[in-house]
Amino acid sequence: MKSFIKTDKENRIEGSPRGKKSFKQDKLNISFERILDVICKECHVSKEKILSNNRNAYTEYPRRIVMYLANTLLNLPYDEIAKKLIGKDKTGVKAGVQYINHVLKMDTSKGTRTKKIIDKIKSILFSG
Repeated sequence: MKSFIKTDKENRIEGSPRGKKSFKQDKLNISFERILDVICKECHVSKEKILSNNRNAYTEYPRRIVMYLANTLLNLPYDEIAKKLIGKDKTGVKAGVQYINHVLKMDTSKGTRTKKIIDKIKSILFSG
């Protein structure tokens, strides 16, 4: 008798970083490039500046949000995000994701502002 419960092996999607795609990612076709495009538009930063080695606050903050969303929404591992963000290594990506996590937990104007930015970006991404 065939079981209706799929094993982990049957749920894996080839090429998926952790073996599974989230329902939202699959249904809405969210990609790293789409996240990058939306953040560039919302933060008024060019794609070239986010992908560059420029480390000023004007580009570093949106870059960290890209790292955070790529990790949380797409379940991309740090090294894969680093490859997509030219000139970064996985420890830099991990630090960027941890920084945004830390800021989101803060009860300050920066934490509130970051939450609003991320919520706005998520609503744009999930709307299609």
